[in-house]
Amino acid sequence: LFLGREITGNFFKALKNRQMENKAVEILGRLKIDIKNSKIKANRLSGGQQQALAIGKAVSFNPKVVIMDEPTASLAVMETEKVIDLILRFKEQGISIILVTHRLDDIFKVSDKIFVLKHGRRVDVKETSQTNKDEIIKLMF
Repeated sequence: LFLGREITGNFFKALKNRQMENKAVEILGRLKIDIKNSKIKANRLSGGQQQALAIGKAVSFNPKVVIMDEPTASLAVMETEKVIDLILRFKEQGISIILVTHRLDDIFKVSDKIFVLKHGRRVDVKETSQTNKDEIIKLMF
């Protein structure tokens, strides 16, 4: 995400400006990302909108898997909820998400499996429905 550029800038290099804007607006609408003006520069968006925009750009290429590294780390509660909702919508669409985060609440809201790492090594793998936060915390430390 280039924070000094417009939302539609460089979204699809091969498309002309009008086509780029239409495609960006279509994707933002489909993902329910509420940005009033598609010509606004990305650095003028809230943290949650910037994160949603980055995620939207990633899924615009119809990936099977998206890797997200701390997508809610610097966001306020309301922005975090919007990003979590976006992740859940991708999940409903069959897009696999690898979520790297330290926020256990986020993990339990969106994941099916939890891979616990400690010092870069896998400690355990748990089905989310078969574990709880206390067990995961014990595995982490």
